[in-house]
Amino acid sequence: MADLNFLGDADDPFLCLKKPIKDLSVKELVRYRIHEFWQIPKDHMTKLMVRVQDWEEKMVPLLDDELERREFRIHDYGSEILEKFHNLGEEKTFIDVVQGVERHEVSRYFLSALMLTNTYNVKTQDDAEVLGLEGAVNTMKMQFLKKERHHECFEAEGNFLQGHSQA
Repeated sequence: MADLNFLGDADDPFLCLKKPIKDLSVKELVRYRIHEFWQIPKDHMTKLMVRVQDWEEKMVPLLDDELERREFRIHDYGSEILEKFHNLGEEKTFIDVVQGVERHEVSRYFLSALMLTNTYNVKTQDDAEVLGLEGAVNTMKMQFLKKERHHECFEAEGNFLQGHSQA
């Protein structure tokens, strides 16, 4: 079982009072809830409890890994995608855009690419019409349409409106 000394003595019945639950990180909250769960007497252990313990042993390292990764900020990932293009109208496959990134980041770039498509920074297309749905796997292409970011326009307008309302 994982180390439960993250907030103090694991046997302390007032463990949750050391720090408000709303201030716990995801990792601390999972560990606290697991600690709370395991306070049930051992003779009442069921197959479900064994499955939960197995799940914990698999999940805690994954959560630790996730905490080490950079924060997902969709606009930052979108900017990185746009930086890969040099000229308006230029096309790149999605595979070219994510070349060399870590596996767990591919879905983050994909979500950002969809956002860029939605804000008309890029146009996406695939070869599904030519190759059929099964043959068109990994054929997504992006065409560079514009560099101006949708969220930056709203931020600038919001700052402008706030400045006027204070005057």
